[in-house]
Amino acid sequence: MPAQTRVIHYYVCLGAAGGKECEVTMEKIKVNKIRCKRCGDIIESKTVHDFKFCKCGAVAVDGGKEYLRRCFINTEDDYEELSEYEKTPS
Repeated sequence: MPAQTRVIHYYVCLGAAGGKECEVTMEKIKVNKIRCKRCGDIIESKTVHDFKFCKCGAVAVDGGKEYLRRCFINTEDDYEELSEYEKTPS
């Protein structure tokens, strides 16, 4: 990773917190990809630990269909989210 890269982890799970009973909706990751707004490169992570940077090195994607990891050098606004999900029963 380039120096001073910020890493953002997105875990796709919606529900209440604090130990309260709630209905949890999990979403299965179908496609894990982003588009770099600086160079226009579309990068996709297809398997776990398939860590890929765009051609200009400003953003990266990782996690395949297991988790979403986003890395960026400057700001989170440097990429557009293109991932796709499908809802699964909880």
